[in-house]
Amino acid sequence: MESMEANRALYRVEEGGHAKIGDQLLLIPAQQDAMVSRWDRFMGNKK
Repeated sequence: MESMEANRALYRVEEGGHAKIGDQLLLIPAQQDAMVSRWDRFMGNKK
């Protein structure tokens, strides 16, 4: 994870990584608040 803000998080795949548009990534947080889950849905954008 590169950065986290209130409404978004930035993840970066290392150079030479094999992530392509349409690939699914599994995000496993170190801890998760049972009342407020930020990890249920996400959308990735490629720059």
